[in-house]
Amino acid sequence: MQAGNAAYATAEPDSLTFPNTSNGHTSPPQTVTVLAPSNQSVTISTITLSGDDPSEFEIENDQCSNQTVAANGSCTFQVAYAPTACCVADATAQIPYSGDGDIPLTVSLAYQENYPGALNGVAMPDDLHAWAFGSAIQNGSNGDADPGTILALPGLAAVLGAED
Repeated sequence: MQAGNAAYATAEPDSLTFPNTSNGHTSPPQTVTVLAPSNQSVTISTITLSGDDPSEFEIENDQCSNQTVAANGSCTFQVAYAPTACCVADATAQIPYSGDGDIPLTVSLAYQENYPGALNGVAMPDDLHAWAFGSAIQNGSNGDADPGTILALPGLAAVLGAED
């Protein structure tokens, strides 16, 4: 819950962390609920994104911007992560509303590293990528893996075989 005074609006949750998402794709959206206090309605202005990487996130299904929420009522909007670059992204959803001295509610948005060694959208740290597709393969004859070599990594298993 956010906002220091229960007489004013709150946003729940006050932070969102997004799952691994490949560049050019969009994560599943996550929902934020804005709650009006029990004693008064609030008018919400346009929700915006700010911070270091606002262009890496998208506001979707916005049922709050430019709306008045009745006392003890709520509205929702969703945020998705839509990366255009690798690694780390941070931003803030700003929710301006009437009351509380015009200080907007904020929701922190974060995305953790999208490892550059990803295969088919499965993230793999560079050191595992190098081991799995460098050292292990080089152990076979002529730089190829021995037929039937089983490669097992956390979250990934593969059987390497010879070409026919």
